[in-house]
Amino acid sequence: TVEYPSLTSRQFWLAASRINVTKADVLALVDAMEDTETAADFRIEVSETVSFSRSNPAVDELATLLGITSEQLDSLWTWAAQF
Repeated sequence: TVEYPSLTSRQFWLAASRINVTKADVLALVDAMEDTETAADFRIEVSETVSFSRSNPAVDELATLLGITSEQLDSLWTWAAQF
């Protein structure tokens, strides 16, 4: 199993910006979710976190919402750690 570093919120959003994804884009997708409880949890995960962990299931769910595969996310995560 590969260990991925935690990303600071800054690193995460800089990397997202480089692939043309903004926090507003992500929050719009979250707000459109049918499960309002899950959407509320995701909004907190996106807006209030100090760091992002690759092992957090919410990260995988958000990637799925954005059409990013697990393999692509792994590569993006490693790349984002450079910022």
